[in-house]
Amino acid sequence: MRVLLTRPERRAQPSLARLEAAGHAAENIALTYPQHDPAAVCAALDTDFTALAVTSSEAVQALVLAEVNRDILSRPLFAVGDTTAAAAGQAGFHRIISGPGDGLGLAETVIASGLVARDGPALLYLAGEPHAKTFEAALAQAGLQTTTVIAYRMMPVDFGGQDRAALLDGFAPDAIAFYSQATAERFFSVFGSEIAQPDRQSMIFACLSAQIAAAIPKDLPNRVLVAETKQETALFALLAEGG
Repeated sequence: MRVLLTRPERRAQPSLARLEAAGHAAENIALTYPQHDPAAVCAALDTDFTALAVTSSEAVQALVLAEVNRDILSRPLFAVGDTTAAAAGQAGFHRIISGPGDGLGLAETVIASGLVARDGPALLYLAGEPHAKTFEAALAQAGLQTTTVIAYRMMPVDFGGQDRAALLDGFAPDAIAFYSQATAERFFSVFGSEIAQPDRQSMIFACLSAQIAAAIPKDLPNRVLVAETKQETALFALLAEGG
């Protein structure tokens, strides 16, 4: 199967390698790119906090760019899932607690750990923009304080006068994989008229969650598949089934 990813370039590389190892042909069209803010991260790390939380490897990259010291690397760090946890480990953190892959699950992991006390210093959450507030809301409901700092912003790639149809025709994907609602929305705002062409209506749209699938235009007859869990392995399993 020919699979098109829609990820920022740096995050796409290991995903492309996994797809190719599974026997797929794979390419990527980056719709956004991260703009990191290491200065904001540095300022946040100078405050009093009990542990760190990250829901993306881009937040870990912001920490790397901030050149954190050994004391920070020894703090507990909650990572949304295994991929982000692996990035944190490569960055030098060694007290990493990995969640199940989504914000709500990570909040439940933080609460269950007992490392963040209701009357103690806040949890420092290094977030991206845009981001869902699910993680902070769940912690607030449990009575835990969270300080949210925007560590990076996802900026739209400017396609300018590029031929959108040619970008798709050059690879002719059988399936397109979506990792976030914002990315899916951006994709159809850029490539919507090309995807609506009759010869592209057999493509599969593989989505990491039902929320992402909801961003796909309802008037398209393409097959929409939703992963059982918010893990890349579950997303790629859809492609094996769909093919």
